[in-house]
Amino acid sequence: MARKPTDLLQYKIRVSYELSRRIKKLATKSGSPISNEIVRLLEAQVLAEELGIGGLKGVVEAVQSSSAAFAVKETIKQLGFETQSPPSITKRSDQ
Repeated sequence: MARKPTDLLQYKIRVSYELSRRIKKLATKSGSPISNEIVRLLEAQVLAEELGIGGLKGVVEAVQSSSAAFAVKETIKQLGFETQSPPSITKRSDQ
């Protein structure tokens, strides 16, 4: 029987203690189970690769491009990350 795109698959992976600790910290911060956090991180990486912004170098290049900056913003929205507008900067008038 063929699998459906909505089927969930189970993988066994090995990670270093340090990486496990970092993932657990992220999961705790977001209030998610560790398995959900791992899926979120994998989805983010796959999406970044598909958009051509995978890896640090790719992210830097993407941010330097205005069209890619839009793609990054859309990716952040798709992943459900909360985005905040940068604080407005007002010119201080010294008298």
